[in-house]
Amino acid sequence: FPKAVDKRLWELVQLERKRRRENCADMPSPDYPFRGKIFCATCGRPMLQQSIKTYGGKWLMYWRCAHFITRCRKADDKPCTDARIPFDRPSQVFRQAWNLMVSKKTRYQATLKRVADENEDPLVRYRAKELGELLDETGRLDSFDYYTFIRTVDRMEVSTGGKVAIIFLAGVRITI
Repeated sequence: FPKAVDKRLWELVQLERKRRRENCADMPSPDYPFRGKIFCATCGRPMLQQSIKTYGGKWLMYWRCAHFITRCRKADDKPCTDARIPFDRPSQVFRQAWNLMVSKKTRYQATLKRVADENEDPLVRYRAKELGELLDETGRLDSFDYYTFIRTVDRMEVSTGGKVAIIFLAGVRITI
């Protein structure tokens, strides 16, 4: 029988399946794009959606470290700061980081080419090549694009003060 896919593609898919098994307890979806993607930079725990009702009766939604959500506490939790960001901040950060890469495309293309040529991990090399192609194809984003996000982002890390680092699958890290 002829091969359905070549050996290199088969190996890349197996590496991606392994990465997802190890890193993605909660898989994102178009309705919940950040599920399993946002983590506390201090303790490494996931960030969860939380809403509170203000004294004026208005509901506020934000992402907060699971360490500070009572139902998620564990006896062996590391000390943590109360990292939190507004609910809509992750989509803004992704758009800003993406548009930054597009605006400085020459610099990022050179970095991605170097990663694609020199990195030991074949999956990272593939992701670097793919990210470079997507920068050319997609261009600037005017709004959040779930499919670009899911194809390019490994994780987001929130630190105290609302700084968010976005780590792309190709290894590029941008803090906004």
